[in-house]
Amino acid sequence: MSNYEYNKKYAKEWNENNTKTITIRLSNSQYEKLQNYCDSNKIARATFIKSRIADIIE
Repeated sequence: MSNYEYNKKYAKEWNENNTKTITIRLSNSQYEKLQNYCDSNKIARATFIKSRIADIIE
């Protein structure tokens, strides 16, 4: 097994054991506003959402 394949397998296992996924549904306008904000601030949507959640719960 190549180093790349090993790392990929390890990351998949780690994610399965240590993370959870959530799904949200946004209206088209909410999504567009979120995307525009993230684009103009050069930030990934997931990074922005996790940051805002951390601001509230931590």
